[in-house]
Amino acid sequence: MSEPLAKCMPDEPSAWSWELREKSEGILGSSDAALGRLWSMTHAFGSFCKKAMEDAEGPDIKEYMSTASVARDMLEITERHAEHTAEQRVQLAGWKTGKRLNSDYRPGAAKLLYWGFSYGTFIGSTFASMFPDRIGRVVLDGVVSSYDYMNNLGNGSLTDSEKTMHSFYTYCHAAGPASCELATPNSTVLDIEQRSQTIIQSLYHAPLPLNTPSGPEVLTWSDVKILLFASTYHPQLVFPLVATLLAAIEAGGGHELDTLITANPISHPYSCPVVNGTMPAPDSPPNPHPNVAMNAVLCGDGHDQTALTLPAFTPYWHAMHSAFPTAGSVWSMLRMRCAAWPIRPRHRFPDPFAAPKATTAHPLLFLSTTADPVTPLRSARLMHRIFPGSALVVVDGAGHTSLAVPNACSLAHIRRYFQTGAVPRRPGPVLCVPPPSPWSLNSTDPASPFYDPALGEGGAAVQDEAEAQERGLRAVGVRIMERVVGSGVFGFYQHVLRSSRVVVSGVGTTASLVQ
Repeated sequence: MSEPLAKCMPDEPSAWSWELREKSEGILGSSDAALGRLWSMTHAFGSFCKKAMEDAEGPDIKEYMSTASVARDMLEITERHAEHTAEQRVQLAGWKTGKRLNSDYRPGAAKLLYWGFSYGTFIGSTFASMFPDRIGRVVLDGVVSSYDYMNNLGNGSLTDSEKTMHSFYTYCHAAGPASCELATPNSTVLDIEQRSQTIIQSLYHAPLPLNTPSGPEVLTWSDVKILLFASTYHPQLVFPLVATLLAAIEAGGGHELDTLITANPISHPYSCPVVNGTMPAPDSPPNPHPNVAMNAVLCGDGHDQTALTLPAFTPYWHAMHSAFPTAGSVWSMLRMRCAAWPIRPRHRFPDPFAAPKATTAHPLLFLSTTADPVTPLRSARLMHRIFPGSALVVVDGAGHTSLAVPNACSLAHIRRYFQTGAVPRRPGPVLCVPPPSPWSLNSTDPASPFYDPALGEGGAAVQDEAEAQERGLRAVGVRIMERVVGSGVFGFYQHVLRSSRVVVSGVGTTASLVQ
């Protein structure tokens, strides 16, 4: 969101119009014509973006949006911050003593303090590879595999996606019909899965007609598939909403569906978020060009995919959809975008991260859940092996990054790391076990431990303090997930999580914290 803004279209109304036109095609597999249309549209857009860049007066930001450039910016920010704080110390000492003292600022000595999530872990691992001697405290949470990322998020990113989705059916079954609308007194996990898939498939040829305050709308198969995938990012908050929405679809509509659609202003084709060149509505997404920045960074960082043809891409998409039915068709569109993105960055870090790195000035701390839909545990294990001396904390739960399943155990490790620099020193990863289900969000079951006994004598005190902060941490996680869902991967579903706080009962306190 910094200036100059990464964009391709000549103005904001045309950018919104193109976005809506793309979304109207749905995702891959939404029809027998979707693949060819989306392929042609992404290539037309990529070609236009390059022409707009070449026709621009002066440098274009899209050429400079690489992670290597971000890492250099972070080093400069770290350096300038150290210089500033040293000067502040001099001024404070002068006020106390009346004397002008010399600054203790030493160029090149400042260390980075950083907590990176998702793509932010690739930023962090890039920084650690480029500047290993400048690592102070670096937590990488929801770990991106550098290999998968530089191959434009290949199928390795989805290794655990179906595990995450399957947890929805098992959680619902465990919650029972009193809490999960898709469960019945005699239903099995398989029954709930089949019922859910039947509901979703019912929209393929017959989208559900809706009446909203803004006008008529339809809920399509693509809409629900994207929503289902998006929900796997934050199961603790969104899975109960998903069950409610699927039950409402099965019933032919309901208040929950109206609330979801009403909360998504960008999905309304009857109102333009840009009025007289400005965007007055406070809930309107602030960036009318969301895919441009994503394309520039992801495709620019990765290996050039522009030689990929439609006949070569088609079996890749089919394989992704077959192996990962919840996410494959959505995720494949990322590689399709990169196949159509002809702009290469001026500065790119080419290291394939294949070999172990030099030991960093301070060990890195990696975090991963056991069922992350897009940054699987295998990625965290891979990156953990690459950086000597690093540590890995594993949260036994479903969702994207540790903030999806906040718990006192992982929070205590993170706090101790930032405050003392200590990392767990034991063979293998440390395991943290949060509450067992989204339908038992506030569980205090002693059978589900919240902290690692290895934390020492202060473990109980750490547990009490951390549990008092969990609700605030969950609110932070929701805000981050809203940004992730709206980053361009899921289009106009950045308001899904906001809707969930309205629809789902039992999380009202979370809503008040986030608001």
